[in-house]
Amino acid sequence: MNQQVAFTLREELLSLSFQAYEECLRQLLVSLGYTDVKLMGHRAGSQKTTHGGLNVRAYTEVGITRVQVIAQVKQYAQPVPRRF
Repeated sequence: MNQQVAFTLREELLSLSFQAYEECLRQLLVSLGYTDVKLMGHRAGSQKTTHGGLNVRAYTEVGITRVQVIAQVKQYAQPVPRRF
Protein backbone atom coordinates (compact mmCIF):
# COMPACT_ATOMS: atom_id res chain seq x y z
CA MET A 1 0.00 0.00 0.00
CA ASN A 2 1.27 3.45 -0.88
CA GLN A 3 2.47 5.32 2.24
CA GLN A 4 0.30 8.37 1.42
CA VAL A 5 -2.79 6.18 0.94
CA ALA A 6 -2.10 4.41 4.26
CA PHE A 7 -1.75 7.78 6.05
CA THR A 8 -5.01 9.06 4.56
CA LEU A 9 -6.87 5.85 5.45
CA ARG A 10 -5.52 5.98 9.01
CA GLU A 11 -6.64 9.60 9.40
CA GLU A 12 -10.10 8.79 8.04
CA LEU A 13 -10.48 5.83 10.43
CA LEU A 14 -9.38 7.94 13.41
CA SER A 15 -11.89 10.66 12.48
CA LEU A 16 -14.86 8.26 12.70
CA SER A 17 -17.03 8.01 15.80
CA PHE A 18 -16.24 4.86 17.77
CA GLN A 19 -19.54 3.28 16.68
CA ALA A 20 -18.80 4.04 13.00
CA TYR A 21 -15.26 2.66 13.45
CA GLU A 22 -16.67 -0.58 14.90
CA GLU A 23 -19.13 -0.85 12.01
CA CYS A 24 -16.29 -0.35 9.52
CA LEU A 25 -14.39 -3.22 11.16
CA ARG A 26 -17.54 -5.38 11.14
CA GLN A 27 -17.94 -4.78 7.41
CA LEU A 28 -14.25 -5.60 6.86
CA LEU A 29 -14.66 -8.96 8.60
CA VAL A 30 -17.74 -9.74 6.49
CA SER A 31 -15.84 -8.88 3.31
CA LEU A 32 -13.01 -11.19 4.43
CA GLY A 33 -15.48 -14.09 4.65
CA TYR A 34 -16.33 -14.16 8.35
CA THR A 35 -19.94 -15.10 9.11
CA ASP A 36 -22.46 -14.08 11.77
CA VAL A 37 -20.38 -10.97 12.51
CA LYS A 38 -22.04 -9.18 15.41
CA LEU A 39 -21.23 -5.97 17.28
CA MET A 40 -21.79 -6.63 20.97
CA GLY A 41 -23.14 -3.20 22.00
CA HIS A 42 -22.33 -0.66 24.70
CA ARG A 43 -23.66 0.69 27.94
CA ALA A 44 -25.54 3.96 27.59
CA GLY A 45 -23.21 6.97 27.57
CA SER A 46 -20.06 4.86 27.59
CA GLN A 47 -17.79 3.04 25.18
CA LYS A 48 -17.43 0.23 27.70
CA THR A 49 -19.28 -3.00 27.11
CA THR A 50 -21.25 -5.03 29.62
CA HIS A 51 -19.30 -8.15 28.64
CA GLY A 52 -15.70 -7.51 29.57
CA GLY A 53 -14.66 -5.31 26.67
CA LEU A 54 -15.66 -7.72 23.90
CA ASN A 55 -16.74 -5.61 20.91
CA VAL A 56 -17.11 -8.03 17.99
CA ARG A 57 -17.99 -11.71 17.66
CA ALA A 58 -17.67 -13.57 14.37
CA TYR A 59 -17.20 -17.06 13.01
CA THR A 60 -14.86 -18.51 10.41
CA GLU A 61 -14.49 -21.93 8.84
CA VAL A 62 -11.18 -23.73 9.47
CA GLY A 63 -11.24 -27.02 7.58
CA ILE A 64 -14.39 -28.77 8.77
CA THR A 65 -14.55 -26.76 11.99
CA ARG A 66 -16.45 -23.54 12.66
CA VAL A 67 -14.39 -21.30 14.95
CA GLN A 68 -15.65 -18.38 17.02
CA VAL A 69 -13.48 -15.27 16.83
CA ILE A 70 -13.80 -12.44 19.35
CA ALA A 71 -12.21 -9.01 19.18
CA GLN A 72 -11.72 -6.02 21.40
CA VAL A 73 -11.77 -2.92 19.20
CA LYS A 74 -9.32 -0.08 19.90
CA GLN A 75 -9.22 3.30 18.17
CA TYR A 76 -6.09 5.12 19.30
CA ALA A 77 -3.82 7.52 17.42
CA GLN A 78 -0.86 6.22 19.44
CA PRO A 79 0.08 2.57 20.09
CA VAL A 80 -2.38 0.78 22.37
CA PRO A 81 -1.17 1.03 25.98
CA ARG A 82 0.31 -2.14 27.45
CA ARG A 83 -2.39 -2.34 30.15
CA PHE A 84 -4.83 -3.49 27.45
